[in-house]
Amino acid sequence: MRIFSFLLFALLFLSACNTDSTTTETTTDTEAESVDVVLADFNTFYDQFHEDSTYQKAHILFPIQGIPSNADSLTLADRNFRWTEENWVVQNAIAANSGFTSTILPVDSALVIERIMHKTGQYAMERRFAKMNGEWMLIYYAGLNRVNQ
Repeated sequence: MRIFSFLLFALLFLSACNTDSTTTETTTDTEAESVDVVLADFNTFYDQFHEDSTYQKAHILFPIQGIPSNADSLTLADRNFRWTEENWVVQNAIAANSGFTSTILPVDSALVIERIMHKTGQYAMERRFAKMNGEWMLIYYAGLNRVNQ
């Protein structure tokens, strides 16, 4: 059962994170500038998202799809889990000494994926943000789950 849970979570995580590592090498100057503009805009939002709980909740499209923390195989197979205002726990910025690192991956000008990984590589979270009507919104959150056995 644990192996099925791990495989299903890994499949979900990898399919959501499908990126081409050669993209950076082949981007033009215009594309690089566009990514810089997206990241500057996103970083301003990202800082406020973690500093102000009211702002955070106002920038989440409840109910949002995701995976709860410590999900079991039944929860992973169901795919109907949604985060609501009632089960949401306000998220803070990642502390430098927490053992976690955050990687921000701009997919395009309106979609950013954040992968948060523990230094052991055994635990991870994922958040997806989309720019809608001129504002960044959290649209997906996979809580802390084990990714390696």
